[in-house]
Amino acid sequence: QGADGPFFLVYPNFEYLRRWNGLELYGLTTGLLADALAGTGEIPERPEHFEPIRTETVIAMQEILAQKGYNIGNPDGKLGPKTRSALRDFQKKNALKQDGYPNQDTLIKLNIYQKELNK
Repeated sequence: QGADGPFFLVYPNFEYLRRWNGLELYGLTTGLLADALAGTGEIPERPEHFEPIRTETVIAMQEILAQKGYNIGNPDGKLGPKTRSALRDFQKKNALKQDGYPNQDTLIKLNIYQKELNK
């Protein structure tokens, strides 16, 4: 959720979880569920107006960034290190919050409207 979302302190086992499934969300979900089952943590609630970033949106964003000359690798729909780095550079050049997350302001600046992609 970028700079406006929750922050998590993770330990080395987080990287082991990501070896199984590379998505950060998988590692975070697994860790939060384990904490909740152990009675040592609460599962945070999704913000009221949060809309998850869809794979189609990430692909569209990657294609636009590549057209603008940013090195994102191959458009694959994943928010990997190259995509996040390119996104931070784009955000910096456009006076946006530089968190490497495709928030609504960034998507609008890229002329991407997520709801249209999900039809």
